[in-house]
Amino acid sequence: MQVGDDPRYLKTVATPKHFTANTLEGLEGFSRLNISENITWTDMVETYLAAWEPTLKVGKAKSIMCAYNSINGTPMCAHKFLMDSIVRKKWGWDGFIVSDCDAVKDIWFTHHWVKHWSLVSKPALEAGCDVNCGWSYGMYAAQQVADGDLDEMYLDMAIKRAFKARIELGMFDPPEGQIYNKIPVDVIGTDKHHELSREASYQSMILLQNPGVLPWSKGKRILVVGPHAFARKVWTSNYHGSICNPGGYSCMTDLTNATGLANEGANVTGVMSCNDTACATLMDLDLVDAALKDADYVIAAMGIFDGDDEREGMDRGYIGLKGKQPDLVERVLAAGKPTTLVMIEGGAVSIDQFKGRANLAILRAGYAGFYASEAVVGVIFGDINPGGKLPHTVYPLSFGTETALHNFNMRPGPANPGRTYKFYSGTPLWEFGFGLSYTTFSLEWDGATPATHKIDLTAGLIAQTTPSYEVVVTNTGKIAGAETVLVFWSPDSVPLPEGAPVPPKKVLFDFAKVFLQPGESQRLFFTLKDAARTISLVDASGNKMVHPGSYSLIFSRGHGATLTAAVEVSGPAPLMVDPLFG
Repeated sequence: MQVGDDPRYLKTVATPKHFTANTLEGLEGFSRLNISENITWTDMVETYLAAWEPTLKVGKAKSIMCAYNSINGTPMCAHKFLMDSIVRKKWGWDGFIVSDCDAVKDIWFTHHWVKHWSLVSKPALEAGCDVNCGWSYGMYAAQQVADGDLDEMYLDMAIKRAFKARIELGMFDPPEGQIYNKIPVDVIGTDKHHELSREASYQSMILLQNPGVLPWSKGKRILVVGPHAFARKVWTSNYHGSICNPGGYSCMTDLTNATGLANEGANVTGVMSCNDTACATLMDLDLVDAALKDADYVIAAMGIFDGDDEREGMDRGYIGLKGKQPDLVERVLAAGKPTTLVMIEGGAVSIDQFKGRANLAILRAGYAGFYASEAVVGVIFGDINPGGKLPHTVYPLSFGTETALHNFNMRPGPANPGRTYKFYSGTPLWEFGFGLSYTTFSLEWDGATPATHKIDLTAGLIAQTTPSYEVVVTNTGKIAGAETVLVFWSPDSVPLPEGAPVPPKKVLFDFAKVFLQPGESQRLFFTLKDAARTISLVDASGNKMVHPGSYSLIFSRGHGATLTAAVEVSGPAPLMVDPLFG
């Protein structure tokens, strides 16, 4: 995104957001604008900062946006320790920070951290918020400097950082010799772009359940039923520009029409039966029942809608299918026809009552983009072999009542069964990384099981070697398909000090995806880079420590048998490999 064909200039400035822990939008009386999130240093380093460090140090994004929320009482856009001490000094990042819109004003208005709007520029600029999306700096920063409340050097630094990016974009150089200001409009929506969008939709399909239901033969009578039977907009989520020219979504294909186009002229009937995903009342049941009686197959198009159920400023208060949607699915299943439940969702939706049901396949389609309907239908008819893996844990419905949305602790505790695959103490409906295929795969070592890798802490970090592992993935089925190998590390037997944070069950550190023809095998090569740091645990002060003990490396396809290699760490005491402070 940032780097193009002209090495002299940036093509764009990427701005990942929102820094950091912007995990609540609005629910239970809380808002992203006013909440102060109580987060331990362990969770901060291990979870909330974990994605940011490689984004800035490896991805080299030139800007970030500070969030609305407070953390442990300090508004993020005034959080000098996180923005300056960690991001700039510890990580060595040299980009600029922009506020979320009016987040600087909210230092006063919603967080009440200062006594008046006119006082917000000082804490924000001193913390390193260079650009204010809003009016606060323009209205009050100069006055705070004139009053002696704000050192002018903070304004100078902010201006230098912001203008450095503009210089890197070539905004002050003669335009004649630049190529990025000559990009024509007709490069938008090219055939290449459409093919990439189509492939992304295809690869995002995740088959969660298939008791021999899929794929279907074409030319049969099919009923598409549910609130998303004719949906288009939902596939693209929200917060985007126009999809179709001159606007709207008419250029997209809904699921009912996509099914009809692929079904070789056979009868396809679509019935919503709900006005929306709230599905307060089931309608047109006579049409549903008549179509069910006539149908060979049924697609139940269920889920949530980003505009009504989840979006900027609003979280879901219920994690299951809303309203009468479950009743509609039960009505379909009672007809005894082979059924595919297509889950259209952003966040995970809990569907406990449908897991394990006979005659029911479940396809997690998500918000799969412009070609989503085509991708779903392709999977259903077997033109596409699904190979996607879950990017999150699908919890049982009880999780929604066991955990408060404003409880930000990752580890199990009072009123919290733990979050994510690392810490959830219950039994998930489907685990992070799960995903089925129409073919079968095997996963084996390339040769003998690797010897135990030994890390001697007394030798120091520089002396440590990097172990490597080779596995072989084979397509043992009859059709081509994609498979992903996920590699986790897990602390098996690691003595910890009394009161130390609960260690994670396992942590993903690598993965690889391969596409294989029937009978084809491919070797995959993995390394445990910087082994001691990789398997370190974060203590209560936010320091990364490697502890003597036994660890495992787990090679998994997201389900089925796994491969395990051993790692042994020896030494008289834990070794600090990355201090948070200092």
